[in-house]
Amino acid sequence: MLPSELPSDTIAFGIDLGRKPELDLKTFTGTHDVRAAVSPDCSFELLKATLELAKSELLVYIYNVSAPHIVSLIADARDRGATVRIMYDAKDTSGDEVKKLQSLHVDLKVAPSRDPRRVFDVCHQKFAVIDKKVVILGSANWATSSIPNRLPGQKRRGGNREWLLRIDNAAVAKWYRDLFEADFAIEEFESPAVEFEVEAREPSVAAPTFAPPLDVKPKRFPTLSGNLTPLVSPDNYFAYVKKIIDGATKRILLQQQYIVGGASAPSVDKLLHSVKAKKDAGLDVRIIVSSKFAANWEKTKDTLKAHGLIDRLKAINLDNFIHCHNKGVIADDNVVVSSTNWSENSIRRAREVGVGIHSKDLSSFFATVFDDDWENGWTVAQGDAGPSFEIEPGVEVDLAAVHPADQE
Repeated sequence: MLPSELPSDTIAFGIDLGRKPELDLKTFTGTHDVRAAVSPDCSFELLKATLELAKSELLVYIYNVSAPHIVSLIADARDRGATVRIMYDAKDTSGDEVKKLQSLHVDLKVAPSRDPRRVFDVCHQKFAVIDKKVVILGSANWATSSIPNRLPGQKRRGGNREWLLRIDNAAVAKWYRDLFEADFAIEEFESPAVEFEVEAREPSVAAPTFAPPLDVKPKRFPTLSGNLTPLVSPDNYFAYVKKIIDGATKRILLQQQYIVGGASAPSVDKLLHSVKAKKDAGLDVRIIVSSKFAANWEKTKDTLKAHGLIDRLKAINLDNFIHCHNKGVIADDNVVVSSTNWSENSIRRAREVGVGIHSKDLSSFFATVFDDDWENGWTVAQGDAGPSFEIEPGVEVDLAAVHPADQE
C-alpha cells in the first residue's frame, strides 16, 4: 500500500485538502476481467456496452458529460429502473452540460471543487460504477470529441487520443463506489478566501481529416493476472508512478497532453528526473504530447529541454486526431490509465482517478497503440508548424465538440 501524500500546506489556493476523505489505499491481487479501448477508434463501443449493463445503479463521477449519444445512454439506464446519481465538476459546463443533465431528472450534485464544498481545485476524474460490480474509467471526458459516436462497421469520426479501461470485479468496483460516496458526502463549509488562478483557455483549431493507420478494436483480458492498484490524486498517483518509473529496466512510454514542470511544479520535476535517469541508463524512453494548444506546447518543450529529454519528444499527428488528451504511462509491463495530467495542480490539488496494472498483455495492447502514434507522430519542428490538412468532403467532423474541456 502506498501512503497518502499531501502538500505541507493543505489550506491553500482557495481549497482545503485537509477535508479530503481518507481512502483505503490498496492493491488488488489475483486475476481480473479487464477490457481495454482507445479513442477515437472504439471507446464508444466499450462505453455503450458497459452502460447498457446498468439495471439497478449507475454512479457517474465526471468532469464533463455533454455528448448527446452518451447522455442518451444514461437516460436509458434510468428508464430501465436503475438509480442514477451523477457528480460533475461545475468548472466546465461546455456543450450545455447542466441543461442536459437536468433534463435527465436524476440525482445531480456539483463535485467538491466549488463553494461551499471546495476541497479540490478541480474534480477532473472520469469514471462510472455499474450495479456495484463494474467500473469504467480513463482519460476521456464524456464529450463528443473525447468519445465519438462510432460503433463497429461505421466510418471513422474525429476525436482525441484517449485510453479507457473497464474492470469487472465487485471488490474493485466497491473501492471506486466508496470513493464516489466519500466525495459525495463531503459537507458544506466556509472555504478559504484565496482563489487559485486558472489559466485562460485557448481557442480550438480546425478539425483534421482523421485517417490514423491503425484501427483499434476493444480487447478483453478475461483472466488478466497482475497487481491492480486504484490511483487517486492527490493521494497516491505520484508515489505509484515514481515507483514504477524508478523500477523500470526496459522502457518508459509517456503519452500526455502536456508536461509542465519548473519551480512551481516539483512533483513533475521529480518524475522527469527519474525518467532522465532511465534515459541515461539506456532504456527506451519516448514521449508523445499534443501541440494543439501553443502555450502548453511551448511549456512542454521548455520543461523537457530543462530535463534533457527534448530529443525523446514527438507531437501527436493532428492530421489524424483532434487532440492528444491521453494521460498514459507505460513502465516495462506496468500501465497507468488515468485522468491525471503531468502538472502540479493535477497531481497535488485536484481530484483525479485512474488505475495502475502490472500486466504484460495489457501493457502490450497500449504499447502497440503508442508505437503507431509514435511512428506517425510529428517531429518537434512539425509540431511547431502545426496542421497541414484541409477538411475533405464527406469527412464527419463535429466542430462544436471541440470545446475547452478537451485541453484540461
